[in-house]
Amino acid sequence: MLSKTLNALWLLSLKRDARAFAQNLSRSENIQNKILLSYIRENEKTAYGLKYDFASITNYPDYKNKVPIINDYSQIADYVDSIADGNSNILFKGDIIFFEETSGSTSGSKLIPYTPQLKNEFNRAFAPWIHTMNKRYPSVFDGKAYWSLSPPLKKRGVSSAGIKIGIEDDTEYLNGIIRYLYKFVNAVDISKMTYHDGENFFIETWKQLLKERDNLSLISIWSPSFLLQLYSILQRNYQTLKTKDLPSNFNDLDLSIIFPKCKVISCWTESSASLFMEEISRIAGGIPIDPKGLLMTEGVITTPFKKGNFLAYRSHFYEFEDQSKNYFLSHELEIGKRYTVIITTGGGLYRYNTQDIVEVSAIVETVPVFNFIGRGNRTSDMVGEKLTEQQVFNIAMELKEADLISFLYAFPIHAGNCAYYKFAICCEDESKEKVKNMVRERLVKNPYYRQAINIGQLDKEVFEFKGFDYRDELLTNYAEKKGMKVGDVKMGVMIM
Repeated sequence: MLSKTLNALWLLSLKRDARAFAQNLSRSENIQNKILLSYIRENEKTAYGLKYDFASITNYPDYKNKVPIINDYSQIADYVDSIADGNSNILFKGDIIFFEETSGSTSGSKLIPYTPQLKNEFNRAFAPWIHTMNKRYPSVFDGKAYWSLSPPLKKRGVSSAGIKIGIEDDTEYLNGIIRYLYKFVNAVDISKMTYHDGENFFIETWKQLLKERDNLSLISIWSPSFLLQLYSILQRNYQTLKTKDLPSNFNDLDLSIIFPKCKVISCWTESSASLFMEEISRIAGGIPIDPKGLLMTEGVITTPFKKGNFLAYRSHFYEFEDQSKNYFLSHELEIGKRYTVIITTGGGLYRYNTQDIVEVSAIVETVPVFNFIGRGNRTSDMVGEKLTEQQVFNIAMELKEADLISFLYAFPIHAGNCAYYKFAICCEDESKEKVKNMVRERLVKNPYYRQAINIGQLDKEVFEFKGFDYRDELLTNYAEKKGMKVGDVKMGVMIM
């Protein structure tokens, strides 16, 4: 009863933003313009605003002409370092709450400033999603929820000026009293855990989850691979973790049996995440899978609303770049076309290239609805082969749909004068030769890759066949290398 009451208060706190999102779909152009100009006027006297003459900017063409695209974090690293040293009015006016750390494809670790305004922008995107989920799945907020929790794989710290770096869990995105109250309806309390490594963290997680098994109504995680890892840890430790009312044999188990009142599992389902959907559906045991929107540490792009992932047009200012390097605003997009998303946020990011590629599936009034295609900057080019994440994903998806593999990961290897690709694959013994041949045939359809092989710049592919547990090990090692929480990792099929 307490959970239902507190969830009702949370829903009430989001109602205004949810209603505003639904009622202003025809006014997105005007709202986007107001958001842009509010950023400009607010931050005219910051170091960044002075450098790019924000005071003279009165419209989007001015902004586009005066302010550069941030294609790489190194372009703003000095500004962020200055904030970390305790300086103010650098990228934004006002206070910083904390830094969140994320990884970059070329810049290594990145610190992203979080401000009260940026948190409000996230919450404006959460509101329509939460209310949509509440309508779609009645009683989903009657009980407790498991919100993605995973341990940071390196110690959280502070900047030189004592500013906190990193968050412990997703509730830190919430505001004020709502964040405090939501700790009472979260099924897992990290403050009650004692753990020494990732495995023990998840064992402690399962101990708390199983105590709430008859009261859990929502599982909300980001990457589906994280849920698969969590499930496999239960399998490995089932005999010590299971309660007397659960089946004695793990093979008789799925999530609907463990959590009989769970109404939905919310996670990413697009791009590389789609490779996991068959397994997720299997372990869900009939619990519906609800797609999450496109969100990253730096900002939010889409929010689930009605029957699609709508642009979060009330959160940040958005631009879209096509393949010809032309720039468009959200009301100018065309159905069926693909664009790279560029965001300007209340966290002090201006014209920040997210490298996320989206395709317009519909336009509702003036707001585009997107499918997430993948990351545009994930290209391996050791010797000119130009192998992209999307090309490897297409190979993996074809093999998966043919029921030939459980997973496939590609690793570019460059050591001295030797360059080649290693593929880690899980498949049945009788399928190994067929899988190797299909991978090689598909790779050489890329003319640059074929040429690199033919002239000896690239050595032949190396195949390593792995067991099912390898994916969990890979996910943990990848998160540790990047300094990320396992639950936040967007690990594609090409590991760079």
